[in-house]
Amino acid sequence: MVTAGASVRYDRAMTVIPRYVAPRPPRHRIVHDESGEHLVVPARRSWFALPFLCVWISFWTMGGVMAATELLRTGEAFLAIWLIGWAVAWLFAAASILWQLAGREEIAVVGGDLLLRLRAGPFSRTRAYRGGEVRNLRASVQTIFDRSQVGFAPFLNWMGAVKFDHGARTIGFAGGVDEAEAAMIRDWLVKRLPRAAT
Repeated sequence: MVTAGASVRYDRAMTVIPRYVAPRPPRHRIVHDESGEHLVVPARRSWFALPFLCVWISFWTMGGVMAATELLRTGEAFLAIWLIGWAVAWLFAAASILWQLAGREEIAVVGGDLLLRLRAGPFSRTRAYRGGEVRNLRASVQTIFDRSQVGFAPFLNWMGAVKFDHGARTIGFAGGVDEAEAAMIRDWLVKRLPRAAT
């Protein structure tokens, strides 16, 4: 039997003492700096995709160098067209690797407006939304597809565990967090955005 008190005690009939699961801390953190208070959500890493992409981009780079050398030697038009596709695929893979290693989302409310910034190393992209135009702010359940795409396509604005309506579009952010953490981020924003956002 469980007795009252500061600690939990078990009688002799209980042979197994359960181990309690510790609550998982959130992935995001609140940062205070010269620009004010904002949330930082580090990019979610895929421990399968990241090594695969690193190996793939190494071989892809060697293939591109060999194709470029052959193009300079022969001047074939097909190789020139192939190298354009090669460059696009290389940039996509490199951006995915950089995002998983050094990427983060920064979420801030400045003057009642919502600022969302994607940052990876020296590269960043900021989107600003008037607070009065943010509607139906909500925590969203992410599908397995959403979670699998977070490390590959951080620039897509429909992904994310926190969503809101902006005109006729739905905008998502805070990719890769669970629904419970998304609710924490939503609650943080609700206190700072205009009342119409909720």
